[in-house]
Amino acid sequence: MRDHSEAIHLLESEALTDVLVGGFVDRESGAARFHPMLDSVYLRFGKRYLRCLAEDQEYAFTLEVMETITRDFPIEEEDEFCVASLFGVLLGDGFTARPVITFRAIPADASGRGEALSACEFLFEDAEGLRIEPMIPHGLRLSSTRDGGALDEALPPGGGVTWTRTRRHEADGRPQQGEV
Repeated sequence: MRDHSEAIHLLESEALTDVLVGGFVDRESGAARFHPMLDSVYLRFGKRYLRCLAEDQEYAFTLEVMETITRDFPIEEEDEFCVASLFGVLLGDGFTARPVITFRAIPADASGRGEALSACEFLFEDAEGLRIEPMIPHGLRLSSTRDGGALDEALPPGGGVTWTRTRRHEADGRPQQGEV
């Protein structure tokens, strides 16, 4: 599987502060109406974003660290590009940063050598989680999970990506006994 060290470094250094989806506002019908485009979803960590980008018709997606949100789809001249937050809808409190304590990902390629994923899960300290999966024919499905671990059984033996935050003693900075 591709080295996801840049994404993992982002998880180590920043807490999740927002879940954003791009789309456009259609003003033609009188009232402004937002149309989400779920081909890419942006997870905000501090001042950077982890973009989850659906691979068209492949039932897979990739992760990429970005500095800004980009418009990855065409829109009509009279429409307006915008983003909407899903943080409060998916994770309840839309104002509290959520440090990721565990990240799990399943490769889309059975060999585990490709960069595309078929699912990933971000787990938080309160046992809540955020799961991302591709949808057919395109787009991404986001769901909140409770008590985490939904991907445990699906991870191939010796495959996939699993990262767990190391907790440290406040006094000396050493890892706590029994934790990775």
